[in-house]
Amino acid sequence: MPLGYVVSCGVVVQMVALLAARRLRGSGAAGRLGHLDAGLGAVAGLVALGLGVWICVPPLAGVPGELGSLVRGSETAGFVTDHLGRPPTLFDGVTRSLGLDRLRAAVEGLERQTRPPDPPTSDPLPAALRRTVSRSVVRVSGVACDRVQSGSGFVLDTGRIVTNAHVIAGAADLRITNDSGMSAPASPVYFDPEHDIAVLAAQTGDAQPLRLRSGVVGEQGSVLGYRGGGPLLSQPFRIADTTRATGRDIYDRTPTVRTVMVLGSRMGPGDSGAPLVATDGSVVGMAFAISLTNPDTAFAIPAEALVPLLTPAGHTPVSTGPCTN
Repeated sequence: MPLGYVVSCGVVVQMVALLAARRLRGSGAAGRLGHLDAGLGAVAGLVALGLGVWICVPPLAGVPGELGSLVRGSETAGFVTDHLGRPPTLFDGVTRSLGLDRLRAAVEGLERQTRPPDPPTSDPLPAALRRTVSRSVVRVSGVACDRVQSGSGFVLDTGRIVTNAHVIAGAADLRITNDSGMSAPASPVYFDPEHDIAVLAAQTGDAQPLRLRSGVVGEQGSVLGYRGGGPLLSQPFRIADTTRATGRDIYDRTPTVRTVMVLGSRMGPGDSGAPLVATDGSVVGMAFAISLTNPDTAFAIPAEALVPLLTPAGHTPVSTGPCTN
């Protein structure tokens, strides 16, 4: 769909440029200007290009993967949107057609309340500790609305995996796997779309539950996640702030007020549900969103919000609701 959207943007912008040119010629101005006609055409082309960037960038910035990352990191795109602001609501329907509006709404409120932090320049987690903790980090995958979606999670207790609700929303045939050889079907036993937390019941073998504790501003560590559904990756983070933030649930239906950790970290799609592992091996939070405007900013659920889930949630499967897209 992003390719179709880019083509559509190009068509719209070209139509605008053609209409402007025809209006100019129709007024007789082009004939009177003579040799300046070519120059005006070049100016019209630049204006059309600027309009294209202004119209197309906001929705494309939320597209998962390399395309969204390139758009978010573009200095030209940043300059245009900074000076022209958000395009008219006429284009909001395009965002909805890409399936980005719901999770976008959950993050936009946080964007307005935070300042861009600086991520660490190196990974502070010792290699031996990373190998130990990684045995308890899993890839969570399932089929939702005729497509495979995946994220990350970690062993919260024996036979219990915690992840984000949006990772499993609307999903069936859930499964956990990891690079250490774990592979098992999983059943949802807790699903909270307002706070974006879910718990899965699954056979976790000899993987040890990861210890939870509170993090502090300035603390560093590593986010261990299965970005893009690929192999486990380690990404350094720094806790820049902890704030009470107003946002939306994963379906953009209900306003929520919750405590959120603001991170300096370059995370990506698939890191949702990944543990924030401190240098002592404990988990201080769980990743749940990346910034739509700054590739160096991400957001996490603090460990304190996960502590109540240590109480067994039972074995009865619960609904994972509709898909987020």
